[in-house]
Amino acid sequence: MPEEFVKQHIVPKRYLDRFTFLKNGKPVVGVRLNTDSEPKYFTSPTDKVGYVKNIYDVTDKDDPKYWEHYLCDEFDTLCGRPLENIISKITLTPKGKRVLNDADKDIIGKIITSQLVRTPENIEYSYSIYPDIEKRAKESFVNMFPKSEQGKIRDRIKNVRFDNETVKEIYLNKSFSQKLFNHLLDIIKQRPWAVYVSNLKNTLPFITSDNPVVVYDPCRKLSGVFHVGLNSVTSVIYFPLSPSIAIEIYSNIDSNTVGNVDGIKYTIDDKSFISRMNIKETTQAFNHTFLPEPIYNVFSK
Repeated sequence: MPEEFVKQHIVPKRYLDRFTFLKNGKPVVGVRLNTDSEPKYFTSPTDKVGYVKNIYDVTDKDDPKYWEHYLCDEFDTLCGRPLENIISKITLTPKGKRVLNDADKDIIGKIITSQLVRTPENIEYSYSIYPDIEKRAKESFVNMFPKSEQGKIRDRIKNVRFDNETVKEIYLNKSFSQKLFNHLLDIIKQRPWAVYVSNLKNTLPFITSDNPVVVYDPCRKLSGVFHVGLNSVTSVIYFPLSPSIAIEIYSNIDSNTVGNVDGIKYTIDDKSFISRMNIKETTQAFNHTFLPEPIYNVFSK
């Protein structure tokens, strides 16, 4: 079994590469490891962090590594040249100008949506909502049969119980189905997007994590996609693209905001905003928070 498909990355390596710095002439990222006691700090190449062993393995496909290949081909590649081109455009565009078009939002939106679906937290959440998943899966199966036989089939499978492996497979198949994935993507793309470029990247850069998309509700003071919900009229989505650039996607609660904010580049030197979002990244990390050099140097001492 190829080593690269055993350690399955839960966040794209190409994305993490933007948060690296040179140490002894080699690119590394600063890492804060969650532990039961004090957090541990170290540096690492990006291919050695941000993974969970065999997390996407399935038994319902001919290839047990189907989802690892799918995520790499469909979404991780977007974090390479396509995202690099967007970052370059953001960097070169004057502040106050609209810097993101629909194609840009489609690329970033796909990265955000796939990241929300693929995280271990969300897969584990599917186990907690098992009864609902089971009910929907069984009904979908029953509907494959003629109406005259559906009652008999329903009775036969009513006592069938799914193990966690089956629930995970149903969750991944459903979440990455074209219908549901595009629905989630549309929710994100239709909101107003603000692009923040930090003037403080050399002292207080944006950090990221192995669960990098933050969904929070500033009104209800809640965080986490399952606590807040993407459809909430007060939810906000935050996603750092690099140590100096971050996206905030606001709700459509005020239609006037769309015209004033959507796709506009803003420069920011608000330490409290950057610190607050960095704390949210750290709090929701699965195992690893990733720290650019200035912040790593402070915390690793």
